[in-house]
Amino acid sequence: MVKEEGAAAVGPGWYDTSINIHNPQLVPSAVFFKKLVVAPREGEKPVPPSRFRRDLLKPDFAEHVDCKIIRSMLGNQGGTPFVEGFVVLIAVPEKETTASELDVVGVYTVSNLQRQDTDLEMLPAAQHMLTFPEETGNKLRDQMQEDAERNPDK
Repeated sequence: MVKEEGAAAVGPGWYDTSINIHNPQLVPSAVFFKKLVVAPREGEKPVPPSRFRRDLLKPDFAEHVDCKIIRSMLGNQGGTPFVEGFVVLIAVPEKETTASELDVVGVYTVSNLQRQDTDLEMLPAAQHMLTFPEETGNKLRDQMQEDAERNPDK
């Protein structure tokens, strides 16, 4: 189907997203940072990423990031009816440890305007392992921590 210029990215309906995050480690707690990156339509003004938020999950604990949290992290940029983009999770090592791996699953639901015929899809997230020299990695971790400390939400 060809969309008209200026048409919405998706059809009419009710959309919900939840990102489930689990620390599968038996020990230790997983430290990670999260941020939101909005993906505007090609040719539109780029939107800066949100600030980092530091998080910690105890061994075998889980949490989810839903639309309410996504919009709160985006502030004024989250006021549009539909937001497209990425929830970026960065697991980092605490000093003298290794970064924990996380189980991450996107849960997407959509219903028609009458809230009938709901579809549900669960997709595991692809993980990327980035490695840096120790000094560079420590500097990046410290920068994310400083950014998270400036974030008044958490």
